[in-house]
Amino acid sequence: MTDSTYQGNDGSYTRRVAFDGSGAGVVNLLGTVKDIATGATATRDDRLRFEMNAADLTLNVGKAMELAGFLYLRQGYMRYEGTGNFFSTSANGTDRTIMIEGSGTGSEVALMLTKDGQTFYRGTTATAALTIGNGNNTTVTNVVLGGENESGVVTFGDGTQRLDINPRTSDDASTANVADYFRDVRFYAAAGGEVNIRMEIMEDTGFGLTNEVGAITKVGRGTVRLSGKTGTNNDVDGGVYALGGTLLLDYGTINNVKVQSLDGAQFTTAGGDVRLIKSSAGTIAEKMTGNLTVRAGGSEVSVDTITGGNVTLALAGITAATVDRRTGGTLNFVTSGAGTSVISLTRGAAGPRSVRLGGWPPLVRPTTLPPSGLTSMVQETWRATRTPVGN
Repeated sequence: MTDSTYQGNDGSYTRRVAFDGSGAGVVNLLGTVKDIATGATATRDDRLRFEMNAADLTLNVGKAMELAGFLYLRQGYMRYEGTGNFFSTSANGTDRTIMIEGSGTGSEVALMLTKDGQTFYRGTTATAALTIGNGNNTTVTNVVLGGENESGVVTFGDGTQRLDINPRTSDDASTANVADYFRDVRFYAAAGGEVNIRMEIMEDTGFGLTNEVGAITKVGRGTVRLSGKTGTNNDVDGGVYALGGTLLLDYGTINNVKVQSLDGAQFTTAGGDVRLIKSSAGTIAEKMTGNLTVRAGGSEVSVDTITGGNVTLALAGITAATVDRRTGGTLNFVTSGAGTSVISLTRGAAGPRSVRLGGWPPLVRPTTLPPSGLTSMVQETWRATRTPVGN
């Protein structure tokens, strides 16, 4: 399992611990993973490379790692069962990349926190990165980050790191190869739990759909909160897939764009909700102005400027944008709050003009009494009490 002559990512020989194989199984790591006997080390030749590359393996990590070396997840399911942060404080300051890269077509790799109060990050500067993909991938894999907690909050990052979605970077932009440039990261939250992403999310700079396209996919019935990184807009060209639970774009503490500030990113719903909330002053313009697809399932988009500020969400606004509502799909819109809350759906010149998105008419939360027939101004009560008007 240990290879003392492995050529590591530091450009010199490092030690490696690898979990390989194809059979199903569970491994419980009850001790502490360390670079050397005394813990993490700044000496690169002594750093440990820890690798998981077993398709059906569940690897339970029981204690915080004292690891300044390379953490490389290629296949399998890693769960952190310890307390506090995944890495000990002795590993801080190294700011070295953590890589999650599927090893082949159809492979799956997951990194899961499991209980309230856990965090995952290493290093506290702008160079500290959690990287999804290695820049030359041509296969489709599922990469999942999330929390199994059914109450409380688990957190990725502390507001200073970057989550880098890094698919293929070649400049070969032929139609046959466009799919090679796409990679999504799936954020999972269990019902009743919350996952907070306190990282910048990006794949490159600017906007383009023929080179390095990253996307956010929300799965699971819980809530994923995108808090972001101070002073930096997220840059996610592939937009959002809302497939379950709630994706919460929170501008209260860090007033930056959570998906894309430029035109062209797509938006797909299939039973998941997207909520934009702001509890502070300032202006946000969030753009998913590419194609809008409403797949089977009831979804909702809401903008709530709770105590003030200005938040605008623009959907399907570019000239080439299309709106595609599939059988059984509904999309409801809600705006509320003391500030200015705007959802615009202009449907570009290429899009159809006769698409009905809902089983419900759009609602705006009133500032005085609720609409007739609704028992509360609380948004969740609206969902429970309103009556569908047909498809």
